[in-house]
Amino acid sequence: MNSNSLILTTLLGLVILAGCAMVSPAPSLVHTFVVKDEQGKPIPGALVQTENLWGSIDNSARPTCTTDNTGTCRFQPMHSKFVGSNGAPAYTTVMVKIKKEGYLPKTVFDTQKDDRVDFYGPKSYLNEGLNIVLKTGQKSVQFVFHCRDLRNKQLSGVSMSASIDNYGASAQCITDSTGSCIAMVDIVIKDSLEFNTTAEASAPGRYTKKLTKLTNYHDEVVKYEFTLDQPLDYLCDDLKEPEALPFAKHMIAWVDTLRANAIIQDIVVTHGNFCISTFRNKKYAAVKLDHTSVHNSLKLSNDQIGIKMFDEVVRKILNVVAPAVSTLPMDGYYFMIQTAAGDPSKKYADKKILAYRFYLPKQAVRQYNDKVLTGQQLIDASVVLLNNERIDLKLQ
Repeated sequence: MNSNSLILTTLLGLVILAGCAMVSPAPSLVHTFVVKDEQGKPIPGALVQTENLWGSIDNSARPTCTTDNTGTCRFQPMHSKFVGSNGAPAYTTVMVKIKKEGYLPKTVFDTQKDDRVDFYGPKSYLNEGLNIVLKTGQKSVQFVFHCRDLRNKQLSGVSMSASIDNYGASAQCITDSTGSCIAMVDIVIKDSLEFNTTAEASAPGRYTKKLTKLTNYHDEVVKYEFTLDQPLDYLCDDLKEPEALPFAKHMIAWVDTLRANAIIQDIVVTHGNFCISTFRNKKYAAVKLDHTSVHNSLKLSNDQIGIKMFDEVVRKILNVVAPAVSTLPMDGYYFMIQTAAGDPSKKYADKKILAYRFYLPKQAVRQYNDKVLTGQQLIDASVVLLNNERIDLKLQ
């Protein structure tokens, strides 16, 4: 090897060594959090939990720590995947949620850099993770209630109760002549700025109603509007006439029973839909029901849907409805069940309304409930109409 080659090889080796020396390992960075209350006192036991992380070698890490008696906690050293160029410092940034029962949770960012000087001079950045102030979570929620009937008349004497879920806090009030009252509930926020509030209204002779709302911590007032109905509201106008009062009292028992049981049958019981119907000179205790499902018209024929209505609605309510009005001077029971069918493959296809009418003789219903007749025998003894045309349903 001549002298020139030796010099060139030596210089190349020096360059390589110098280059290796220039590539420093990613520094270890520590994130520090100091948590205090509004009076500047340290808050021990506060949980600092990572929700997002940038710049770390392990960006999926979600480190946590808990403040000590000085209100301070630190994450273990985090290794940055960024090695600064031109003297710029490496960094890692975390977004953390800080929470402790009795205080409002707070989300802050903390950017931790090493001690080198960056391109713009000495490092200078805002570390939001230091000197964090948590505000007390004590709160009073004012519930404002208003209650009326179906005719928009203000209801007085209605018992209102308000509660905040998962807090065990509640309060009560009674509506005045304007149908209004106010209740105050005091809580200490746990770990969320949102919580569910529940209100319930009840009055003698009326159906109790319960409503729930998602409430934000910043909401000072939560308003609830109630409309309370009563059994009489479910009767048709004919049954509200004075001469029909004895019959109406028996029908109200049917209202109570069916209203309590129909909710689990995909059935909507509507006001004014309990009545008396005459068919072929015979009198029937009648109710109209709305079935909420839309049936697949590609898979089910109209008769098959009618069988489903008998199986899923009529069978299930006969044993609870028939005894309620069995003493009435009538010939049977009439159920009008309105449902719908359509093509599910066509998003905007029109739905076909199907109205099934079941006229069931009283004696046949009694024998069916006593297990004397089968379901098919009950159907055969009855009249079934679809949109005013008679159909024969075969259950098997």
